[in-house]
Amino acid sequence: MLELNATQVKKTKKQFSFESLEVKLLRDDPAALKEYIKGTFSDYQKTKNLEDFKMFLKVVVTALGVTNVSRKIKVDRSGLYKSLSPKGHPSFDTVFAILDMVGVDFVLRDKKINIK
Repeated sequence: MLELNATQVKKTKKQFSFESLEVKLLRDDPAALKEYIKGTFSDYQKTKNLEDFKMFLKVVVTALGVTNVSRKIKVDRSGLYKSLSPKGHPSFDTVFAILDMVGVDFVLRDKKINIK
């Protein structure tokens, strides 16, 4: 029987988490990042689930590099982590700065957000 210590279990969970696979895919493929963003907005329009939207932002920020994003949007790295955590509450400024960084343009038409 295979036995793992706590460190090995933690490492194994990180290596095989769905989120880590998403991050790797998005980091390696800019077209996939764009489609991920479009899909997330489409899902949000249907569900209005802010927790899922915040999780999406965390995946995008991680794929782009937290340090890189924090420098570009001028938000402290630890503050960025905290605001995107499950108990965090990112400000509109932070959310829009992240979306602007990835090239999301908002066009209001008939109460819907369209991404170009």
